[in-house]
Amino acid sequence: MNNNQERYFEFGEFRLDKIDHVLLCRGEKIPLTHKAFHLLLTLVENKGHLLKHKELMNLVWQETVVDQSSLKQNIALLRKALGDTSEEPRFIQTMPKYGYRFIAPVTTIPDETPVFIAQRQTITQIDIEEEFTSQPKMLKAAPFGSRNYLIIFVLGLIGLLILLFFLFLRNTTKPEKANPFTVNNIAISKLTDVGNIVRGVLSPSGEFVVYNTYDPNNGFALWVRRLESKDSIQLYAPSLTERPEAFTVTNDGNWVYYVTTQGDWGKRATLYRISILGGKPRKITEHLDSFVSFSPDDKQMVFNRFSEQGCQLVTANSIDGSNEKIIAQGKTNSEFLEPKWSPDGKNILFYNLEHRTDGSYWALSTIFVQDSQITSIIPPNKQKVWSLGWTNDGNIVMNAQDPLTKLGQIYTVSYPEGKIERTTNDLFNYVGVSVGKNTIISTNTERVSDFWISEVKNLNSNPRKISTGFFDTFKWTTDGKIIFVASNGAKRHLWKMNSDGTNKEQISPEEFDELLPDLSPDGKFMTFISNRGGTYEIWTSNLDGSHPKQLTSDNPRVWSPKFAPDGNSVYFEYTKNELTFLANISIENGQKREIIVDETLIFYDISPDGKSVAYSFQDKSTQKVKMAIRSLETGEIIKNFELVPARFLKFSSDGKALIFKNSEKDATISSIWIQPLEGGKPKQLVDFKLEDVFWIDYSKEGKFLANISGKPSSDLILLKSSENNK
Repeated sequence: MNNNQERYFEFGEFRLDKIDHVLLCRGEKIPLTHKAFHLLLTLVENKGHLLKHKELMNLVWQETVVDQSSLKQNIALLRKALGDTSEEPRFIQTMPKYGYRFIAPVTTIPDETPVFIAQRQTITQIDIEEEFTSQPKMLKAAPFGSRNYLIIFVLGLIGLLILLFFLFLRNTTKPEKANPFTVNNIAISKLTDVGNIVRGVLSPSGEFVVYNTYDPNNGFALWVRRLESKDSIQLYAPSLTERPEAFTVTNDGNWVYYVTTQGDWGKRATLYRISILGGKPRKITEHLDSFVSFSPDDKQMVFNRFSEQGCQLVTANSIDGSNEKIIAQGKTNSEFLEPKWSPDGKNILFYNLEHRTDGSYWALSTIFVQDSQITSIIPPNKQKVWSLGWTNDGNIVMNAQDPLTKLGQIYTVSYPEGKIERTTNDLFNYVGVSVGKNTIISTNTERVSDFWISEVKNLNSNPRKISTGFFDTFKWTTDGKIIFVASNGAKRHLWKMNSDGTNKEQISPEEFDELLPDLSPDGKFMTFISNRGGTYEIWTSNLDGSHPKQLTSDNPRVWSPKFAPDGNSVYFEYTKNELTFLANISIENGQKREIIVDETLIFYDISPDGKSVAYSFQDKSTQKVKMAIRSLETGEIIKNFELVPARFLKFSSDGKALIFKNSEKDATISSIWIQPLEGGKPKQLVDFKLEDVFWIDYSKEGKFLANISGKPSSDLILLKSSENNK
């Protein structure tokens, strides 16, 4: 390496290391994704020059096809890392509709690191050349045993030893494995649009996808299709008596193994094998309680079997189920769950579920097949885990619960280090995870719902439907319009419409995901969750979406923003140490104040007079969900209720009662309930006789009650890596 080669770029308090791919701030490392670092380096190397959007994407993403949202998201990540803003940029200047420019002064520093191996090799070459050129005749005439030949031999031997040492280091030093499934390098797309898919899995090659469907009139069925095709083959005909579940594709991609049950697992579960192209299934074994997973050569399989003593981790021949071997015996049926054979065949991955007095804990481990030695990957924690998988390069993919939103998200876990990274960071619910080559497949559950309006004075009359489609939460404006959330299948956007469903208008930008709107008491402003800055934060804006302002910036997994009754601040939930608390942030100066940190919240609402907060929480001693009223002035508990609200919890407009969705068994899913604060039992306010009610809100003058009712819809979602196509 040439010592004068540019290596460091200094700007402000930052130093960018071109060789080690590190960004430092006053000597401390600032974490950046691979793409974000490459983007920053490209901007810095072209300091002062405007780089157009297309030019930047070609330089950073090269042959990978991405849209401008990836570029904007990475620019936002860089601005956050540098403490920069688009309004008053110190480093990265935005040229609207054109591109970006790095505007800070940059000092270039050459590489000062001595490269000893290269120097020793150069010195050796110089010494040899001097010997040949200074005494050519002596070298030519000298005998074999002369001093010159001895020097050449010794120097050559030294050079050879140095070369061998260099090759040894290169072959024994393992570079850190790059994770191809991070939030910044995947493209998410919808694979199906049928709405009744239960779960899907990929073949290890990524060529086939197998999935099952459920129809209330016909029952469960099993299907297979090529990933790039639109046509599916039915592997298992619809049945109302049996369920085709727990299906897996062998590593060679030729066979599908699936379990049939009649609603119960264990002794009533039977494992079958069928060709990936269809045909007659063959029974393999009985009495199992999980998916099966295969050794790399497909000769063995592993599965769970529950017993009175606890869960057994069992291996067997995959062809006929013979030669069963119990390689681990749990004390409960919450151990060795979701077993997955590693790509190298040496280990089996699983998770344990442990119920403690302070809640449930999940942990990831592997068991060595040869001697049953167990190694911890992720120690027990409160993040709920549902399903697991291996990537081709030996890392782990995990479908687990987001601690704040309680939605299923997808994560990657480095193996064996156990470092967790997000693959999805949105507000959709992912169910299950399966990996095939550079693709992950999951099931995404949404709500297919309708918008209804009823007159408050006659709630039990038939409500009036004003709109149909996907809706989330909504709020009434002071002039009788409705701000609501609708999805285009990939992102949620804020919309506005009249109370009769006419004049729908999107008021949030197309490229961002925005939801959970709330309006200021004077009706002039709204607050909402948005990922405009690269992470989901709380923002405010005018009702038409103009003059947006970001309130939170440290990404504490914020949720459910609500204006204070005086309109000067916003309440919100946030996650800290896997617990959900309540805070308040000033709109004027951004000062944050913690409100409730001794309970983990589920739902909450602020009283109309701003003096108290109602919230549901999980009691630490009993682990039961309860509801409480707390003073915002003193922090004291005013009242407790033995209620378990679902979907939402709201104060009535007069502040004398709480309105909620009742989760008790005797409450229908289409009913709304009311609990007077003075006491007594809760009463049913109205039963809309519709499908499940997701959200309600009263109009400002109190004349109308609007609700969103519907049912879940689930389809297959592809998450494809843009980092590699291995």
